[in-house]
Amino acid sequence: CYRPDGSVRLEEYWLDDQQHRTDGPAVIWYRPDGSVKLEEYWLDDQLHRTDGPAIIWYRPDGSVESEDEMVRRAKSFTKKGMQPND
Repeated sequence: CYRPDGSVRLEEYWLDDQQHRTDGPAVIWYRPDGSVKLEEYWLDDQLHRTDGPAIIWYRPDGSVESEDEMVRRAKSFTKKGMQPND
């Protein structure tokens, strides 16, 4: 998904109509400057990650803003409802 200026807004990985990626985040949201804002790890259309948090929010400087809180709250989100603002 691209912004009107051509920069990448969203990168998604799908397998058989399900969000799925085994070697990294299946959903990556980018800020207008190109830095990563959010990573979501999905397997078989479910939030899942065995070696860390399934959702990671990043600050503009690249440091981690939130992990654990979002993982706990993730159960209340749907894919369509979880769209970070630019």
